This record gives sequence, C-alpha cells and structure tokens, in this order.
Amino acid sequence: MDGEYERGHKAGGTDERLAGHDKHFAAINGSLADLVKEIQTMNLSIQRLQDTMEAKRQLGTQVWNGWQRAFAVISAAGVLVAIYLGIWG
Repeated sequence: MDGEYERGHKAGGTDERLAGHDKHFAAINGSLADLVKEIQTMNLSIQRLQDTMEAKRQLGTQVWNGWQRAFAVISAAGVLVAIYLGIWG
C-alpha cells in the first residue's frame, strides 16, 4: 500500500503536472514568432503598395482598367456620331 500511495502522491505532485507545460509554452512561443514574422511581411507589402500609389499620384499617371477603356471608346464614338448627325443629319 505504501508503494501505491507514493506513486499516487508523486503523480499528483507539481513536478509531474507541470512536466508538459514547457513543451506547450515553447510551441506557443514558436507560433507567436511565426505570427509576428507574417505580420511584418504584410506590413512591408502594404507599405510598398502605399509608396507605389503615392508615386503614381505624384506623377499624375493613371492606370485604366479594361472596362474603363471600353467605356471611353464607346463614349467617344457616341460623341462622334452625335456630331456627325448634328452637322450632316
């Protein structure tokens, strides 16, 4: 009976209960380090995007999408047709 008591007392002790916590904390710290690296990478990407947009704004250059170009062409064609019909129509 003393052996069972000693084994139970040792199993319920602080050392045994905390034995796996070091590994758990190391895993958490590793996960947090990975998260910090990812956030830093995202922050740099956002900063690069902001710098690019600011440079484009300062240069006054504008990049048009495909639908914007198509709309401009259709509008210009409509204006030309209206002028033609207004003059010779």
